[in-house]
Amino acid sequence: MKLNNIRVANVNIVLIAVVILSSCVTITAQISRTAPAPNQNITAPAPQKHGPPAGPQQQIPGTTVPRQILQNTGAGTIEGFVYWDRASISHTPASSCSGLAVTVAVGNSTGGKSTAYQSLATLSNNFKYVGQVKQFVTGGKIKVYDVCTYGYSHVPAGPDLRVTVLADTASLSQPAPFSPMSVPQKDPLGPITIINGQCNMLPHIVNPTASDLFSHWGTCQNMAYDVNFMMQPATQVLNSRPTRVSSEPSGNQMGMLSGARQQGMLAPGTTQSATSPGNQGTLLGNSQPPASQSGGLQNPGSKVELNPQPLPPKQLLTNPAPALPRTGPPSSTQAGGAVNSIAAISGQQNTKVQPAAGRGISHMPVTALNPGFHLTNFEPTIHGFRFVNSFVNDVVPSMDVRTGGLCGGMSYSALDYYFAHTPVPQQTYRPANRTTLQSYLYNREVESLASNLDKWAEVGFNPGGSRNGEFFNWGLQGTNGGRLEELRSFIDQGIPAVIDLQGDGGTGNHQVVAFGYSMGRYQGDLKNFEDDLKIVVYDPNYPMKTRTLIPDVPNQLYRYAEGGAERWRTYFVDKNYHAQTPPSLPNPVYPNDGTVRELILSFNTGSDDMRGGNDNVDLAVDLLDGSRQLYPNINLSARWLPNYPENARVILSKPVPYNQIHDLVLTDTFGGGMGGDNWDMNSVTVNVLVNGKISPATTFGFHRFSADSDGPKARTLTIPLN
Repeated sequence: MKLNNIRVANVNIVLIAVVILSSCVTITAQISRTAPAPNQNITAPAPQKHGPPAGPQQQIPGTTVPRQILQNTGAGTIEGFVYWDRASISHTPASSCSGLAVTVAVGNSTGGKSTAYQSLATLSNNFKYVGQVKQFVTGGKIKVYDVCTYGYSHVPAGPDLRVTVLADTASLSQPAPFSPMSVPQKDPLGPITIINGQCNMLPHIVNPTASDLFSHWGTCQNMAYDVNFMMQPATQVLNSRPTRVSSEPSGNQMGMLSGARQQGMLAPGTTQSATSPGNQGTLLGNSQPPASQSGGLQNPGSKVELNPQPLPPKQLLTNPAPALPRTGPPSSTQAGGAVNSIAAISGQQNTKVQPAAGRGISHMPVTALNPGFHLTNFEPTIHGFRFVNSFVNDVVPSMDVRTGGLCGGMSYSALDYYFAHTPVPQQTYRPANRTTLQSYLYNREVESLASNLDKWAEVGFNPGGSRNGEFFNWGLQGTNGGRLEELRSFIDQGIPAVIDLQGDGGTGNHQVVAFGYSMGRYQGDLKNFEDDLKIVVYDPNYPMKTRTLIPDVPNQLYRYAEGGAERWRTYFVDKNYHAQTPPSLPNPVYPNDGTVRELILSFNTGSDDMRGGNDNVDLAVDLLDGSRQLYPNINLSARWLPNYPENARVILSKPVPYNQIHDLVLTDTFGGGMGGDNWDMNSVTVNVLVNGKISPATTFGFHRFSADSDGPKARTLTIPLN
């Protein structure tokens, strides 16, 4: 009864919002659709108000105070990058971390003034190639580095640590991976001490820039980060294999982890396999992942696929741009003599944010932006969702009341993941109705509307356009409570904020995440140079892109500098955002073994919907060896709306080569008779996930599923593959 009341309350809120807000609809993008029954099982801790702090704060709003993590002597983690200049060093095989290993030694000062170090295990399976990074130096020159990331866990917090990177050399049976023979520039690196203290741990760097590679190591919570090594050609022939270039003792490898087989950050049992029994044969969203599944760490049992960082590795940069400097106190002195790209080009001082005892920054690629922007650490390419906001929401099925878009839910949820230091789900297709992610986005959409109904009513009252000038000026006013003043109070504290946009004409109202601004010559006084103002945002309608909101002064509107037909009269800052704990969803990293790991079935429903509830569709996967894998209720008992696409994701309980799949069989569970359901499936495209890539396998056309109107064949559809 209580849940029903909550659901009715949510419906009432959305019905009110339908009158006030045609949410998220734009002209230039296919916008939002999907009907959820809100998942009331998603809970969160007591919310914390998202407001600009009155003074310096050490804790990011929306986060809880970090707990002391040190529970035992092996609670710490070390992570960093190993990189080399492609112009002077080649590596075989390319785009790999072959031949690298790392060991950590623990200091013990009981023997006197000089610290004795005892080495732990040497690991070679905890490296991951993350792509190429460009460094823009003086004279217009560009250096390109190949970059590997590594992680080493179960090290003690408190004592001095030394990190040693090892590189294989040539032998009689195997050539050296590095040519010419190379060794780390700084090896060993230490002493390093993990403080295990309370601090603002920002998201891990997954798209490193040159400044990240050259930065000095730091420590926060139970982690030492940016423990980086640059490979350089060796000045002498090193005959041992692997090459030891440090003074570390090599004989005693027992140390504190004596007798234990070490696997660094990916020790068996610390994370759940992407194909673990708990997820076999299920659709993503059918159930919450187990508690041991955290932050996207995967251990699929393949050395090649290990990912030592809690966030996905950086993809290969095809055309990376220089890093944009962020406002804040200057960073600590960078090692390696790097010349910052912007500083070299513009002559301006680089100011990289380095929060006190916090995580190094991850920069946003420069698009149309110039130095002078005030930016937070939020980046659409990292912290935004990868699918477009194309939802249709089935708010009241009995009355066929629908709304378009979940822009508010996606904006809220992106910040939830950001403040929780948790990677957003990496799927590139819209989550289906009733999946865990879709339900969470829907509930956050309801919250975003319910908490700002008064603001929407305020900006919606504009009889005959009489308040156009007033609304427009609100967004430009930098003093006395203006919207711009409110926005700057967030950004200047390093806090991204949701802003709500009041649409004009054919443009619907909208919600986006603002993470930076530039005033240019404008002083916020409604006088000169108003068109210098730029606000950079993550727009759920444009996944993985940065949009720049600018004032169109002659027409008293706001639009995107990048183009598009959207126009908005004004905006307001959502000061009622409360951070919640988002669902922890797996981002599987599968081995490149050529097997089909997942099926993504993309359905297009015709004029007759699928009812859901007890009227659902089951899937069977028939193999050439005569065996069958069964996956019931792939629509999760959700209604599939007429004339609307939906995706069903199936994780195979037993991966198989594609050429071993004979056919797929879809069977409905519809009841017959007068109240029976029918479903017009206009088409279905079968996509397969193999070696980390989603590819279409086949497409099948129209089929009408029915319990009894067209005989037994109407209940079943067989799609041949091989």
